[in-house]
Amino acid sequence: AAGAAGRTIPAAPRLRCSDALLPTRSERAVKLGPVGIRTTVVSRYRGPSPRGGDAGHAWSYSVEFANEGRATVQLLSRRWAFRDAGGDVTAVAGPGAVGETKVLRPGEAWRYDSGTTLATTTGSMSGRFVFEVLETPAAADAFVVD
Repeated sequence: AAGAAGRTIPAAPRLRCSDALLPTRSERAVKLGPVGIRTTVVSRYRGPSPRGGDAGHAWSYSVEFANEGRATVQLLSRRWAFRDAGGDVTAVAGPGAVGETKVLRPGEAWRYDSGTTLATTTGSMSGRFVFEVLETPAAADAFVVD
């Protein structure tokens, strides 16, 4: 791998879907990372948790990564922080997402769906994704000065 191979960089500094997600409202956040990874997050309130009782309120979210850059990258890890209206935070972190450490070549995209439960009908989420640059085209490391 040429150039920046092996360098670990975040795909998007921070994603905020909203400071206050309202029931039945979708929020969409789009960020373009430093090597051209466009990250789109859509969250949706799904209603009271199907588990019933005091289980809280169900939320779903979809995350799509589109490689608009010139380098091949691999998703290494993700971290989410879900905050309910009372300020309680649930953090989720680990390798990849939904069990995959996806490799994205230039022009490729990948989407995953997941969900969480909050104690309240409103809240927020923020996340961070770490990608590794696997390959860069030789031309990406070259430039011409006239």
